[in-house]
Amino acid sequence: GEAFTALQDQAVREVWGEWSLGVARFKTAMTERWNNITKDPRRPRITGMQESASLVIAPISWPEVSLSYARDSSSSALEPTGVLPQRSLSDTLEAALLYKRPRWEARFLSSYSLNSDRLRPNEKTIGLTYAISGLYRPTDTLTIVPSLSLHEDQRRLSGVQIETPSASVTFTYSPSAAFRLTVFGSYSKTQSSDGLVDYNLYRMASALTWTCHETTKLRTILSFNASYTSSLDVVQVSRSTEDISGLLRVQVAGL
Repeated sequence: GEAFTALQDQAVREVWGEWSLGVARFKTAMTERWNNITKDPRRPRITGMQESASLVIAPISWPEVSLSYARDSSSSALEPTGVLPQRSLSDTLEAALLYKRPRWEARFLSSYSLNSDRLRPNEKTIGLTYAISGLYRPTDTLTIVPSLSLHEDQRRLSGVQIETPSASVTFTYSPSAAFRLTVFGSYSKTQSSDGLVDYNLYRMASALTWTCHETTKLRTILSFNASYTSSLDVVQVSRSTEDISGLLRVQVAGL
């Protein structure tokens, strides 16, 4: 519903299966999701279905190799008068290489996708993604997770190409099981070859969780989340936005 949850006004159900044979693992999954839980007549309900399959080969003392395929479709229903229906389909093929060491990890990823509008058969977009991410633990209490990526979209009908480079870093500090602090920052820029899109997005967020009181029968957890988001639209400055939010939560639970 519309409560203070991680996924507001959304529902998800999933079924999956996984098989292992030596150094190989095979997994399939099917996920259905939808919004507008209360069937608000003023807006449509968007329903999506994702079917995926992945193969992971992880030999001992060698990098882990994975190959996956996913098909994601979405459609609208309960459209109010004057709201056009939506029908989309996306097929994605992804390959990744993962190196693991006791103190660090590095992952290289490349993917190819074909996105289409089923109501407009000629509207197809080819997407390419290249990404590298890492994980570094300089101490037992601190974890650093950086990432860099480049996403390219090419629209077949118009030939317009859109590039989105992005970078992010996450710091997690947890000196004990009762205290955890996470700080996140990211930047991305979206720019099109025809000059009609030039968009910058900045995000910063922090989350603090502290178990301030715990007995054999009762646990009290204090958490505080804060975020800042700024978007700058160079082409249409009036569309630029800035948002600051915070949430303080006190949870008292019996054990």
